[in-house]
Amino acid sequence: SLAHGSARGTCAVTSGGQVYCWGYNGSAYDLGLGAGAGGNVVTATLMPAMAGVAEVALASSGGCLRRGGEVWCLGYLGGLALIDGLGGSAVTPRRAGTALFPVDDAVAIAAGRELWCAARASGGVVCMGRDGQGQLGNGLPMTDRSTVETAVGLP
Repeated sequence: SLAHGSARGTCAVTSGGQVYCWGYNGSAYDLGLGAGAGGNVVTATLMPAMAGVAEVALASSGGCLRRGGEVWCLGYLGGLALIDGLGGSAVTPRRAGTALFPVDDAVAIAAGRELWCAARASGGVVCMGRDGQGQLGNGLPMTDRSTVETAVGLP
């Protein structure tokens, strides 16, 4: 898989499940390369924290990875409880979803400005994060969500 995030960086997944990224690594968490990689990474650099990755999705200051059916996210992603209900930024990937609503059957992922979504093998799409313009698709008033929300209206 190959992902480009809002003109800041690019990541690619190798056939062996390793993730390589290049571009703007900002506060050491934008691309998950750590502070040692520097701010502007001009060559493909291995993301050390994850292996066995099937897919990568990038947003403006972070992104998500799919390994098996699990979703792992890192970066700023809004600084709210947008990754796992705990909040803050993540330099290394943290498992997305919450203890009450884990996501363990993802077949595809997407990351946007301060949100993430996953298509599930069991059917439907779930999202978590900012909802200022209804981008979670949950049919509720436009309010940020620190819980996993199911998008409604899909056939």
